[in-house]
Amino acid sequence: MNGGNRLVVSVASFNVFGAPFYGKKILRSLFQTRIFERFQIIADYFSKADVDIITLQEVHTFRQLRFLKKRMQNFPHVIYKKLLYGPKGGVVIFSKIPFEHVAYIDFKKRGTIFNKTVVAKIGKRGILVGKLKNSPVYILNAHLTQNSDHDWSPQNKHIPFLVSQLKQVAQTIASFPPKHSVIVTGDFNMPKHSIYYDWFIKLSGIKDAFDQHNSATYHKEFLKLGDTVGRVDYIFTTKTKQIEIVKASHIFKRKLKLVSNKITYVSDHIGLKANISLQYLPRD
Repeated sequence: MNGGNRLVVSVASFNVFGAPFYGKKILRSLFQTRIFERFQIIADYFSKADVDIITLQEVHTFRQLRFLKKRMQNFPHVIYKKLLYGPKGGVVIFSKIPFEHVAYIDFKKRGTIFNKTVVAKIGKRGILVGKLKNSPVYILNAHLTQNSDHDWSPQNKHIPFLVSQLKQVAQTIASFPPKHSVIVTGDFNMPKHSIYYDWFIKLSGIKDAFDQHNSATYHKEFLKLGDTVGRVDYIFTTKTKQIEIVKASHIFKRKLKLVSNKITYVSDHIGLKANISLQYLPRD
């Protein structure tokens, strides 16, 4: 929505859980996650919601992408980079606003074949970048490597992947022209209570649209007994006068009824939605 020289956009970020199994019982739950029943509810919500840009994580296959595109035709601009079987890194951006530049930055360190980080390695995780047409605004969508140990001490084997990827996100933000606004979204697999959250905020010079919120964005029902995750999904913005957070809220917090009458969460994550006011400087 354009008002004077300001552009107010509503941005949603959501990890849609496109995996065909549950992490805590992989073999027993194989192909039991009702992906397309859940995606139907997700698509129905966004097709009616007051949202301009949607950044999704875990859209793993082209079949999943086609399903969403067919049901979200009011978002005509869909960007991603291709892998053999689906969107690279599982990250996709749906938008009512066109883009004029799209790029994908591969994470240099993703994982290893010897533990669950292999998912990030095979999926070629990285950062999807889109620049809005005729506007100095970049949208980033990233899905960082999971720390399945839920141990955030510096000695943990997953921390080198996290630190390397956070540095790349910060470097990407710094690479844009100074007068451009940047909106950074995604599943960072980094809890707000960890030391790496404050370190990343300082390193990148960004602000958290949900800095007043400390609630978890991962449903505890999907965790193994005793594990905790906390707040791992984020919408960040650059700290400039060109950009201002108007409102921040959560979506898909409660269980919903699927077509099969099963009552469940539509994802293992909770979604984010932020209304962001941007300085609008269209080119002649």
